[in-house]
Amino acid sequence: MPTRIEKIKLQKAGLGRRRISFHKDSNAIDVKAKLEEVYPRLVYGGGFEILRSGLSPKDLHLLTPPSNAGYSVQFLRDNSGLGQAIAYIRPVQSDLDSSSLELDVQKAEPPTTRVFQNS
Repeated sequence: MPTRIEKIKLQKAGLGRRRISFHKDSNAIDVKAKLEEVYPRLVYGGGFEILRSGLSPKDLHLLTPPSNAGYSVQFLRDNSGLGQAIAYIRPVQSDLDSSSLELDVQKAEPPTTRVFQNS
């Protein structure tokens, strides 16, 4: 469970809390594509796991999908007990870049050049 400071850092990096809706018939490929659309940096994490909070807000439990189906909406809705609870997405192979998107925007902007003319 991220601390309050970690949550702020994740939010600034575009990895924070979001409300995501899926079509009721979305399969695992659709769910993965939607999550990668909402969290583009997730593409570089080497896969992901979905966790949900337990009885205590600090307890997180891994939602283990059937190996042949993956994280489909049917699994998340009917078998995982997730319902409308908060889900946490954890990259499997590596930590995601959590640098602020504000810094990325500043890096992407070309420096301004001023032209002075003598009159």
